[in-house]
Amino acid sequence: MAKRRLKVGDSILGMLVDGIDETPYVPATLTLTESGVRLDVSYIDVGSPNSSSGTRDWFDSRQVPTNLSLVSLDGDISLFGCESSGYRVNMVRGFGVGRITPEALVFNFRDGEHNDDLGVTELRSTIDGLGEWTGYTGVERTDSVNPSGRLDRVTIELAGVDGAEWDAGAARMKVRAEPHTDKLHIEDAIVLSSSFAQPQPVTEHLNEHRKVANLMSFIFGCPIFFRNHEIKDSRFTIRSLNGDIQDTPYVQLIHASTVKEYERPTPSQKQLLEPLLDITSVGPTGLQQWSDAYDTWGRFIHPASSALNRPGALIENIVVNTSMSFEAAGNLIGKKVGEELTYTKKGKPTTATYGYRCIAHTGLNFDALNVSQAGLARAISDNYNTIKHFDRGEFPDATETHVIGEISILISRVLALKIARPDIQLVGALERRLREIGEYLTRNRLSIRDDGTFSKPLGN
Repeated sequence: MAKRRLKVGDSILGMLVDGIDETPYVPATLTLTESGVRLDVSYIDVGSPNSSSGTRDWFDSRQVPTNLSLVSLDGDISLFGCESSGYRVNMVRGFGVGRITPEALVFNFRDGEHNDDLGVTELRSTIDGLGEWTGYTGVERTDSVNPSGRLDRVTIELAGVDGAEWDAGAARMKVRAEPHTDKLHIEDAIVLSSSFAQPQPVTEHLNEHRKVANLMSFIFGCPIFFRNHEIKDSRFTIRSLNGDIQDTPYVQLIHASTVKEYERPTPSQKQLLEPLLDITSVGPTGLQQWSDAYDTWGRFIHPASSALNRPGALIENIVVNTSMSFEAAGNLIGKKVGEELTYTKKGKPTTATYGYRCIAHTGLNFDALNVSQAGLARAISDNYNTIKHFDRGEFPDATETHVIGEISILISRVLALKIARPDIQLVGALERRLREIGEYLTRNRLSIRDDGTFSKPLGN
């Protein structure tokens, strides 16, 4: 039976087609690795009437056709954005093996002009935590009992269920339950989809999906990765033997920008247990607001989300990334009451000023840390600058940096949600986490002074 989906480690042997009439097909092996898709192409390296001299020229000149197709017993595959990534030649025996790296793979043959750029009308993604965030399900179970009260029958019904929808520029975004089964297992899949009125580059779709994935990283406070993509477009069809179109199905897409995420560790159930807000609380308006403001707030979003999406990131890197984000956010937030306490003697804003604006903007109660907002802003700034600047001497104490990193992540998560929902008031889990940080300071006999330095409490 033909494959319809590739997993990391899978290989397919087939014949490579370049879309040029009368060009001989050449054997090739396609492999999906943790780093992406690679295509190994065998070719004859000596001139003869039947030699694959055209294929040899691809690698000699490093000019591989941008679009290629692989015809195989496992199904047809379309490859886009192909580039040469090296070759080896056995000159004595007269053959070589070249390697091609495509930007995108679609597990189906595409109708129409072979050399057209890849554009699709709909793309959907499977993303970590989407089910936990939405609470959606497409699986309904009904138990029947017999007269004696014992379980007699279990009926499971699968049905697609539409969820939140919003506009993101020209794209229509939707979250939907799409359960499916292979007759042995049931997967209650929740997918994020984007659709355009006209075909758009895959990167346009993925940019909108990335916005949602990054928002979810802030909401859960942990790495959130893509696990699969599928596309649907009128040029990717299933045809009968006489050429009639039978179906326009969803087909697998693998893209170089996300494929490395597939094998990353999945978040634990504990990490996904307590999102700051569920999708209903963010709402379609909040999701659209996040999308519309994303580019404006990009200098805040990207460093902080990068820190969240790196499992095991050094605490110093977390402080540097979030402090970069605070500087950007502080400029966008604007002046806050009381920030003059963080100015220079000449009345100029400092790095601590931008941190102060972010702290004040969260609306959180920081009493559990037993320090003023200005003192906390100075502590974050001082730790950041000591890490960053060579002339500050040794790195800060690791315990102090850990505390600053934990506080900074918390602040950045709230700021991100304030972009989507400026009116939202966040308490509960956040202030509980601040109390835990306060208790950590006490256990380690630390406190934060108002000048931003750390000290042991008097008497210890």
